[in-house]
Amino acid sequence: MLAQGMSNAEIARIHFVSEKSVEQMVGRIARSFNISPQPSSNMRVLLTLSFLTGSEEVVV
Repeated sequence: MLAQGMSNAEIARIHFVSEKSVEQMVGRIARSFNISPQPSSNMRVLLTLSFLTGSEEVVV
C-alpha cells in the first residue's frame, strides 16, 4: 500500500486501525530495512525502493 502511494489515513481506514498504528508499522518496516528517518530523505520512497528492488538496504 505504501508502494501504491496510499497515505497513512487511507491505509488505516481500509484496515480499520488508527493512523498511529499505521505510523508505528511503517516505522517497524523501515527498521527492518535499516532505513532511519532523515530530514533529507522520504522514508516512504525508500521503503518502496526496498520493496521493488528486493534489497534489504537502500543506499541513497
